[in-house]
Amino acid sequence: MRVRSPQNTMRSPSGYDADKKKFFNPIARNTTKIVVGIVVIGALLFLMRADMNWSLPTGSRKLNCPVSGKRYGLMLDAGSTGSRVHAFEFNYHENGAVELIDELFEQVKPGLSAFANDPKAAAQSLKPLLDAAMKKVPATAAACTPIELKATAGLRLIGEEKSEAILAAVLALFKQYPFAVAGPEAAIVMDGKDEGPYAWMTVNFLLDTMNARATSKTAAIFDMGGASTQIVFRPDDDAVMGSVSPDKTYQVVTEGYSTKLYTHSHLGYGLKQANKLMMKESLAEFDKVFPCFPKGFAETNDGVTAENVAGEQSFEKCHRLATRVLYKEKACQATACSFNGVSQPTLTKTFTGPYYVFSYFYDRMAAFLNADGVSSVGELRKMAEGICTGTTAPYAEHNKGTMCMDLTYLYALLRTGYDLPDNTTLYVKKKIKGIETAWSLGAMMVAMKPKQ
Repeated sequence: MRVRSPQNTMRSPSGYDADKKKFFNPIARNTTKIVVGIVVIGALLFLMRADMNWSLPTGSRKLNCPVSGKRYGLMLDAGSTGSRVHAFEFNYHENGAVELIDELFEQVKPGLSAFANDPKAAAQSLKPLLDAAMKKVPATAAACTPIELKATAGLRLIGEEKSEAILAAVLALFKQYPFAVAGPEAAIVMDGKDEGPYAWMTVNFLLDTMNARATSKTAAIFDMGGASTQIVFRPDDDAVMGSVSPDKTYQVVTEGYSTKLYTHSHLGYGLKQANKLMMKESLAEFDKVFPCFPKGFAETNDGVTAENVAGEQSFEKCHRLATRVLYKEKACQATACSFNGVSQPTLTKTFTGPYYVFSYFYDRMAAFLNADGVSSVGELRKMAEGICTGTTAPYAEHNKGTMCMDLTYLYALLRTGYDLPDNTTLYVKKKIKGIETAWSLGAMMVAMKPKQ
């Protein structure tokens, strides 16, 4: 599979040579038993017909959709702070190669969880996204365009009963549009274990590192949402994964490529939830002089209020709060852990590839990045210190709201939580080759792969 951009065309991560098998295999295997008595010519026609079709995800109707030419897929990301649609346009070649031609990205706020007590309003909040998708996908292709919504940590936090009601309303809305709806699984709360690996697939697909070449170094990814944060990486030595517990293992299998990943989603350690932990932690020690806020600023987060009435803003004090809520000292049941007692192979000992950080990492660091988006853990500390001091350019103008707290927490997470030295290079990316560095493309790969 390739990504086409105005500047370049990228070869498939899993099919880097034309004669190799591609990530997607658009030829559906005909497993139908030939009933004795059917004439040979009839059987051949049946096989030819099967070869010209692909099956939509399990539970949806089967259509005679062409396997070559333009194909489209819609993935809705229902996050804790907003909902987004990714409308992907693919070009399938007759030799099996696939190009990712374009991506339409639109978003709305707030997220579905903001409508916890009004499922219908939650679903209706998605209409602008679906209407935008209608303009992107040609009417003649809509019936063959799978649509899926995957909710993340926001809906996990409001409880199963409320989230199920919202998802049912979303499914009802989907059915008002001409896209291919794959039954109940078309709108789900995504397993936290899938979110990170899908993002890893997206990034490494776009980098052309998800392949069988011995020279390829896959990237580790750090995805920062509002309610949870994910880490996914493939240790240099496959033997390391032998000691990783199954609940933190993800098997990526594509044609000609198979590997195991370490993955964990730290629920409650996304930026907004970590903010709440820091604010709550500060109440006993700092009362109304919260050191992460500029003077005079107050914030209420999920029932927890912190304010800095007249006190000094301080990176050191804020950093102390950030490291405290990571619970680095918590007992570890494995030979190596990251933070909060979560087992994880030590990055600096088991991994030598590049580190890609995105989502809130990018949002908070963007104003201080060079054009190439290459930074470091130490530069992140410098940003946090500059914002919290709030007196020198270019930081002073950005010392507003929760910026000091946010950057300080992001630094503490990488430096203390994951033990990355200050000189560790970070690739801070919102897009690679024009495509969002989110989990959505990886999830779309899985959704559009023909069923066997």
